[in-house]
Amino acid sequence: MHKTVYNDGRSKVLSLAFKDLCAQCFMRHSCLAAVVGGNSAPPSDALNATRRLASGDYLYRAGDKVEAYFYVRTGVIKTFISGRRGDEDITGFFYPGEWLGWGSLNAKRLESAISLGQTNTCSVSVTYIRDSQNAAGLLDVLEKNYAGLTSQRLSLKPPRADVRLTRWIIEIEEKLRQIGLDAARIPTPMKRSELANYLGMTPESLSRALLRLSKTGLIRANRHSLEIVSPDSMREYVFEQEANS
Repeated sequence: MHKTVYNDGRSKVLSLAFKDLCAQCFMRHSCLAAVVGGNSAPPSDALNATRRLASGDYLYRAGDKVEAYFYVRTGVIKTFISGRRGDEDITGFFYPGEWLGWGSLNAKRLESAISLGQTNTCSVSVTYIRDSQNAAGLLDVLEKNYAGLTSQRLSLKPPRADVRLTRWIIEIEEKLRQIGLDAARIPTPMKRSELANYLGMTPESLSRALLRLSKTGLIRANRHSLEIVSPDSMREYVFEQEANS
């Protein structure tokens, strides 16, 4: 079950609650609501809901109307497209400091988003974005982020599975470090088969890649996390492997 708190302008108590929430949020200076509003912190009327999701709760489903963009404050969200036979094409894993749920305003979502473990999110309403005088600034951010995710997934397709995995680990480590979180231990609440799906490899190839990186001393693989021994060594590993391929 998820807990939702709405800010609909009808309650001063809720407005104050959102104000306090924003003031305490470690992402307040990079929040997209702030980009739209042109401030260093998001205005309280930009946020229309904060949600606390348990494992398996949907943030949204394919076919839902695009009414908001979402920020991951804690936890991990998986996005995926369901096939006709019930299979999944996993399109992303979103960590704290990342946003998701883009799409044409008033359009319907093409993918679903589900929580992997305990997750907290905030949402910025489409109405606020549409009415903002700085909407162009938001669109620039959206386009850059979408292009970045697209190029990231394409870059995760070199021949070597261990290089593919290492690139993904480096990407997440850099994102977590940029927002001041512990980047030495990356949470991996997803199933190994799900991570393999996203990286474009078989679960067996992922297991061999994890074993290879562990034996070389680059990571320590635990059940629900990956501990990075040395980020610089991981970058050197990718460079050397690609140079020799």
